[in-house]
Amino acid sequence: MRVEELFVQKISDHKIVWYGLHNLDSQRYTCAYCSSIVASSSGYPFNLQDGYTQDEYDGSIYICPNCQHPTVIYNNSPISYIQIPGIPQVKSLDHLPDIVAPLYEEARQCMSNSSYTSVAMLCRKIIMNVAVQKGADPNKKFAFYVDYLKEQNYVPPNSEPWIKQIKNKGNEANHEIEPISESDAKAIIYLTHYMLLFIYEMPEKITS
Repeated sequence: MRVEELFVQKISDHKIVWYGLHNLDSQRYTCAYCSSIVASSSGYPFNLQDGYTQDEYDGSIYICPNCQHPTVIYNNSPISYIQIPGIPQVKSLDHLPDIVAPLYEEARQCMSNSSYTSVAMLCRKIIMNVAVQKGADPNKKFAFYVDYLKEQNYVPPNSEPWIKQIKNKGNEANHEIEPISESDAKAIIYLTHYMLLFIYEMPEKITS
């Protein structure tokens, strides 16, 4: 087997092994998995044919040189450029508690995969879990946790409007037929990100 046909990288206790890699035109993109800005020239080209219009679009599966995860990129799609999974919009955080961290990462990944309704539901759940982690009683309603965070000074001043937005969009995601839009999901995940920065990240940065 030729060296260029085998791509092996140890990640934690697992190995990703890519066989038969092709040399591609170098593509610069932000990897959704490791958040690195990379330029990859290794992967697999393909051609996609639209079953209705018979239009054909060229694309490639690029392998991130940093984390070795795959990203699908269409360069001549109807909207010029499509990346799957896309960029999560907000950065990962280093100091989240176990009850919050997996929900935040799931919300980031849902954002990168255009699962906007899931983002709204997860961000609502994040606020509830933050309140419980900070001492609130479990199994209460969302309004109870919002009040608890405000009373305990865990949210910035004048933050009630954006917490209300997360609440309302989370309710819509749970109970309404219409899905959450990309713009609403983007606003919600940014608001959640800044709340977590204020509660967890900033205190750790200041004291470290």
